[in-house]
Amino acid sequence: MQRAADSATDSNRPTLRDLVNFAQVSQDWPLQLASDLADATFNQGAGAQKTIEGPAIADAYAHLHDPAHAMQYMALSDPDDPITKSEENLLPGYAALERSDAATAVAPLEGFWKIWLANSDVQFTYND
Repeated sequence: MQRAADSATDSNRPTLRDLVNFAQVSQDWPLQLASDLADATFNQGAGAQKTIEGPAIADAYAHLHDPAHAMQYMALSDPDDPITKSEENLLPGYAALERSDAATAVAPLEGFWKIWLANSDVQFTYND
Protein backbone atom coordinates (compact mmCIF):
# COMPACT_ATOMS: atom_id res chain seq x y z
CA MET A 1 0.00 0.00 0.00
CA GLN A 2 2.80 2.40 0.85
CA ARG A 3 4.45 1.77 -2.53
CA ALA A 4 1.16 2.45 -4.28
CA ALA A 5 0.74 5.69 -2.36
CA ASP A 6 4.31 6.75 -3.08
CA SER A 7 4.00 6.03 -6.80
CA ALA A 8 0.57 7.62 -7.30
CA THR A 9 0.22 10.76 -9.33
CA ASP A 10 -0.02 13.95 -7.32
CA SER A 11 -3.79 14.15 -7.81
CA ASN A 12 -4.26 10.56 -6.58
CA ARG A 13 -1.65 10.53 -3.81
CA PRO A 14 -3.11 10.41 -0.29
CA THR A 15 -2.11 13.20 2.03
CA LEU A 16 -0.04 12.43 5.08
CA ARG A 17 -3.24 12.72 7.16
CA ASP A 18 -4.84 9.97 5.08
CA LEU A 19 -2.14 7.43 5.92
CA VAL A 20 -3.02 7.01 9.60
CA ASN A 21 -4.96 3.76 9.18
CA PHE A 22 -2.21 2.21 7.09
CA ALA A 23 0.35 3.34 9.67
CA GLN A 24 -1.64 1.78 12.50
CA VAL A 25 -2.15 -1.54 10.75
CA SER A 26 1.49 -1.78 9.67
CA GLN A 27 2.70 -0.48 13.05
CA ASP A 28 4.73 2.21 11.35
CA TRP A 29 4.88 4.39 14.44
CA PRO A 30 6.87 7.28 12.92
CA LEU A 31 4.35 7.47 10.05
CA GLN A 32 1.43 7.25 12.47
CA LEU A 33 2.86 10.07 14.57
CA ALA A 34 3.48 12.23 11.49
CA SER A 35 -0.04 11.53 10.23
CA ASP A 36 -1.64 12.28 13.60
CA LEU A 37 0.34 15.51 13.94
CA ALA A 38 -0.65 16.54 10.39
CA ASP A 39 -4.29 15.80 11.20
CA ALA A 40 -4.08 17.83 14.41
CA THR A 41 -2.56 20.76 12.53
CA PHE A 42 -5.22 20.55 9.81
CA ASN A 43 -8.04 20.49 12.39
CA GLN A 44 -6.58 22.88 14.96
CA GLY A 45 -5.91 20.02 17.34
CA ALA A 46 -9.34 18.45 17.26
CA GLY A 47 -8.71 15.56 14.87
CA ALA A 48 -10.83 14.57 11.92
CA GLN A 49 -11.66 11.03 12.82
CA LYS A 50 -14.21 9.85 15.35
CA THR A 51 -11.89 10.52 18.27
CA ILE A 52 -9.87 13.38 19.71
CA GLU A 53 -6.27 13.65 18.56
CA GLY A 54 -4.28 14.04 21.80
CA PRO A 55 -4.48 10.43 23.01
CA ALA A 56 -3.64 9.12 19.53
CA ILE A 57 -0.54 11.29 19.43
CA ALA A 58 0.35 10.19 22.97
CA ASP A 59 -0.02 6.55 21.92
CA ALA A 60 2.31 7.04 18.96
CA TYR A 61 4.91 8.73 21.17
CA ALA A 62 4.64 5.85 23.64
CA HIS A 63 5.31 3.35 20.87
CA LEU A 64 8.35 5.43 19.93
CA HIS A 65 9.63 5.19 23.54
CA ASP A 66 9.07 8.88 24.24
CA PRO A 67 6.98 9.01 27.42
CA ALA A 68 7.65 12.72 28.02
CA HIS A 69 5.96 13.74 24.79
CA ALA A 70 3.20 11.18 25.37
CA MET A 71 2.40 12.76 28.72
CA GLN A 72 2.50 16.25 27.17
CA TYR A 73 -0.27 15.30 24.74
CA MET A 74 -2.25 13.54 27.45
CA ALA A 75 -2.13 16.73 29.53
CA LEU A 76 -3.67 18.61 26.58
CA SER A 77 -6.49 16.07 26.18
CA ASP A 78 -10.00 16.26 27.59
CA PRO A 79 -9.77 14.23 30.83
CA ASP A 80 -13.45 13.25 30.59
CA ASP A 81 -13.18 11.83 27.08
CA PRO A 82 -13.34 8.00 27.03
CA ILE A 83 -10.38 7.85 24.64
CA THR A 84 -8.28 9.86 27.09
CA LYS A 85 -9.38 7.60 29.93
CA SER A 86 -8.47 4.55 27.86
CA GLU A 87 -5.05 5.89 26.98
CA GLU A 88 -4.44 6.72 30.65
CA ASN A 89 -4.58 2.97 31.24
CA LEU A 90 -2.60 1.96 28.17
CA LEU A 91 0.42 4.19 28.80
CA PRO A 92 1.39 2.66 32.17
CA GLY A 93 0.65 -0.78 30.74
CA TYR A 94 3.00 -0.13 27.81
CA ALA A 95 5.66 1.23 30.18
CA ALA A 96 5.47 -1.84 32.41
CA LEU A 97 5.71 -4.19 29.43
CA GLU A 98 8.68 -2.22 28.12
CA ARG A 99 10.40 -2.86 31.46
CA SER A 100 9.49 -6.57 31.12
CA ASP A 101 7.22 -6.21 34.14
CA ALA A 102 4.13 -8.08 33.00
CA ALA A 103 2.70 -8.32 36.53
CA THR A 104 2.55 -4.52 36.85
CA ALA A 105 1.03 -4.21 33.37
CA VAL A 106 -2.00 -6.34 34.25
CA ALA A 107 -4.00 -3.80 36.30
CA PRO A 108 -3.84 -0.88 33.85
CA LEU A 109 -4.46 -3.14 30.86
CA GLU A 110 -7.46 -4.68 32.61
CA GLY A 111 -8.70 -1.12 33.25
CA PHE A 112 -8.35 -0.40 29.54
CA TRP A 113 -10.19 -3.63 28.68
CA LYS A 114 -13.16 -2.70 30.90
CA ILE A 115 -13.46 0.70 29.21
CA TRP A 116 -13.09 -0.93 25.78
CA LEU A 117 -15.87 -3.41 26.46
CA ALA A 118 -18.28 -0.67 27.53
CA ASN A 119 -17.71 1.99 24.86
CA SER A 120 -18.16 1.67 21.09
CA ASP A 121 -16.02 4.78 20.42
CA VAL A 122 -13.16 3.15 22.28
CA GLN A 123 -13.73 -0.07 20.34
CA PHE A 124 -13.63 1.89 17.07
CA THR A 125 -10.43 3.68 18.05
CA TYR A 126 -8.59 0.66 19.43
CA ASN A 127 -9.77 -1.93 16.93
CA ASP A 128 -6.60 -3.94 16.77
